[in-house]
Amino acid sequence: MYLARKITEQDQCKNLFTMYSGHTKEDIKECFNDFIDVLSNPIDFPNITSKYDTAKYSFAPTFVRDHASKNFY
Repeated sequence: MYLARKITEQDQCKNLFTMYSGHTKEDIKECFNDFIDVLSNPIDFPNITSKYDTAKYSFAPTFVRDHASKNFY
């Protein structure tokens, strides 16, 4: 949820994240950074990549990986 709000630039209402998740940004900072590392350096699973990296899924894996690499590193 935190990554999606960052990507869509809907992070203005800071209290909503805490209200819905029960965690502060500081609580998840280490996990978020680890998640960005995994997204930026993915393990290649051809079956999964070919399934989800299609127009049907709006090429979401490629978009998220590229966005994470450019904006969070």
